[in-house]
Amino acid sequence: MSKEIDWSNKKWKEALIDPRKNMWTPEQVEKVAGWAGLKHSKKVLDVGCGIGYLGSLFLEYYNNTHYTGIDISTELLKEAREYAENNFHNISFEFKEMDCYSLQYDDNTFDTVMCQTLLMHLEYPQKAVDEMVRVLKPGGVLLCMEPDNATSEIKESFNNHYEFTIEQKIIFKRVALHRIKGQKLLKRGDWGIGTKLPYLFYNAKLQDIDMLQNEKINFLVPPYSRPEEKIFLKKYATSAKTGRSSKQYWQKRHKEEFIAGGGSEYLYRQFCKLRRDFKDIPKQIQQRVEEHDYVFCSGPSLLFACKGVKPSN
Repeated sequence: MSKEIDWSNKKWKEALIDPRKNMWTPEQVEKVAGWAGLKHSKKVLDVGCGIGYLGSLFLEYYNNTHYTGIDISTELLKEAREYAENNFHNISFEFKEMDCYSLQYDDNTFDTVMCQTLLMHLEYPQKAVDEMVRVLKPGGVLLCMEPDNATSEIKESFNNHYEFTIEQKIIFKRVALHRIKGQKLLKRGDWGIGTKLPYLFYNAKLQDIDMLQNEKINFLVPPYSRPEEKIFLKKYATSAKTGRSSKQYWQKRHKEEFIAGGGSEYLYRQFCKLRRDFKDIPKQIQQRVEEHDYVFCSGPSLLFACKGVKPSN
C-alpha cells in the first residue's frame, strides 16, 4: 500500500477499517472460506493486513493454522498484534513489517496467500501478485478480494431527495472517469482493479482461476438499524458539518488527477459550478435522516473475490 497516505492516522484508519466491517455477509464469508479451502491451510499469509481484519474475518474457518500478517505501517501492526492477542484464540499468529513487493520469505512457503483492497492502491499490482505467487506452495491458493470502484463511480443510484438531470449526470460521470484514469497514470493505484484480477492471475501463471462477486446491496431505509447503515449515516453527518471534499489538499489532488486523465479546464469549471449549486444537499439529507425520511440505494457492492492455484509442476 502506498506510503503517500499515513493509514494509521485516525481519519484514514477509520476509512480503512469501517467499510471493511460489513463488506461480506456471514453466509458469503463461509462460502468464500470453503471455496478457497482455508480449513486445509496450515500456513496463511495476509499481505497488507492493516489491523488484521481479513485474518479475523475467516477466524472460525481456520484449522490448526498459523496466520502471518504483513504491512508497511508500524502503527497499524501494533494495533493488529493487540487485536489478535485479544481475539485470535484458536490459532497461532505473528505480524511483521514488510513491503508487498519484496516478501522476506523463501519460495513455496505458504498454503494460502491473501489480500483485500491492497492491489487497488499499488503502482505495480502485477509485481505484488507475482511476489505473492512466489511464496505460495505448489497447489496453494492465492485469494485476492478487490473492488471495481471505477464502475461504482458511474453506476446509477436512487434517493428520494433529489435527482440529477441527464446533463448533470454526464458531467459528474465524465469527471469521475477522467479522474480514475488520471489516478492510474499518476501511479496512485487502479480503482477498477477488481475486474482485472483474472488477467493478473493469468499473467502469474495460476491455474483454476475463479471469481465470486459480493452479494451485499448498499441501501439506507428508516429506521437505519443495520450496522452498515450506521457507517453511511456517520459519513452523511460529517459531510453536513464540513462540506464534501472541503479540504484544500483533496481539492488540489482531485483536479490534478482529473487533468492527468485528459480532462479539460472547461469541464472542471462546469463540475465545480454543479458542486456549488448542490452545496446544501448534505445538510438537507442530514435533516431528512434525522426525521427518518430519507431513502437511498446505490445497488450492489462491486467487490470481487478471485482465487487461483499455483501449479504443482
